[in-house]
Amino acid sequence: MPKLKPSATEMMNREVRASLLAGQERKAMLDQSVAKSIGICKETYQKKKREPDKFTLEEFRNLIRIFKIPDNEIIRMLKSE
Repeated sequence: MPKLKPSATEMMNREVRASLLAGQERKAMLDQSVAKSIGICKETYQKKKREPDKFTLEEFRNLIRIFKIPDNEIIRMLKSE
């Protein structure tokens, strides 16, 4: 069976996951401390990290601020191609 091309949503989710992991590594933050910083529990953060479209706008803005994600990465996360 041929391999299917990932959907635009899946590609955007991959970009978000990569940015979150890179941000956590740069800041040396564990899931627990990130979750506390944005006001949710660790398990919820881990679930939303697997399914990035579940983040609220406020949580997403806080993650951008905490990890200091550059504008070009934000655009890549939101742009579907």
